[in-house]
Amino acid sequence: LYGANAHSAVVSIFTRRKTENLAEVFTGCGEHGRTSLHGRVGYQAGKWRFQLSGGVDYAYRWRNQEWIEKLGPPATDPLERDTARVMLRVEYESSIGRTSAMAGLVTAEGPIHSIIGAAGMHDAIFTHFAATHSNDWLKGQLSFNGMSLTATNDTRDDRSEYSDISFAGTKMGEAITDMPIFGATLDADVQLNWSAFEGNMIVIGGGYRWTGVFSDVMNPQNNYQHRVGAYLHYEQRLGKQLILTSGIRFDINTLTPFTVSPRLAGVWRFAEDQHLRLAFGQAFRKPSFFNAQAHLGDIRAEAAFPEVEDFMQRAIGNKDLENESMTSLEAGYRGRFFDERLSAEAVAFY
Repeated sequence: LYGANAHSAVVSIFTRRKTENLAEVFTGCGEHGRTSLHGRVGYQAGKWRFQLSGGVDYAYRWRNQEWIEKLGPPATDPLERDTARVMLRVEYESSIGRTSAMAGLVTAEGPIHSIIGAAGMHDAIFTHFAATHSNDWLKGQLSFNGMSLTATNDTRDDRSEYSDISFAGTKMGEAITDMPIFGATLDADVQLNWSAFEGNMIVIGGGYRWTGVFSDVMNPQNNYQHRVGAYLHYEQRLGKQLILTSGIRFDINTLTPFTVSPRLAGVWRFAEDQHLRLAFGQAFRKPSFFNAQAHLGDIRAEAAFPEVEDFMQRAIGNKDLENESMTSLEAGYRGRFFDERLSAEAVAFY
């Protein structure tokens, strides 16, 4: 894992590709009135495969015990959560690889966590479209994510158009209660896999991301971000005992300076079913839109506090924020005993 929001990790995934037709239904329930119902169907016709899935989730109140005690019975709780989603995926297998297309839609109502505390989300619609082609040496993907929602700092049904801005019980101004927000993200990624000789693997890849966030109640109303990244991964097996891995990623975006993220790792099989590993890596977290570019508009300051409007403009989004850097060092042991009936693992990391 390299680059933005990446951490050192060891990932082991085993999958079984479904080739038969299927129909499945899942349901569940839990505390706070949590209920869920999900299902999916799949059908394969020759080289074509189709899968349709969907579901709903509902809970009548948020999971914060203090709020539960204050908000009264479930019938009057304004913090209920309700989501529904549907996804369609189509795949085609050919002599040059696998091509797939996917489209998804999610609708949601309920509470969210924001940088200014708990908030509500109304009339939320999230969309996702992706097209992918892959084979033994190439993988490319183009995807789009869309968002439309109204965020509110007052979840009551009888809320007013403006909410108070107060400090220590003193009203300093008012901010608009409901904030319509629209967003879109476009990603393009490509990856090449190559083996120069036995025991060797080289991965070269790169990607571009465009992000836009738009709202009539922010200043400015239209905000954009661009990011370009490229990476190189090299893995070499030395006999049956040692695997060495190195990698480096380069990222440049319109918010923060050019960033380099290196990684080194090694796994030593010193005995049958006995392994030691050591890894070092650096990564970064780019400031999000709300960290760096969100500035609330439509602020009404009280006569005694004219500076509140300027303060709210500057206090939430800070354009001078830089990347958060992460450096990690990890050492670990894993062993299997008694014909793999028992396994033991120890990890130390910094």
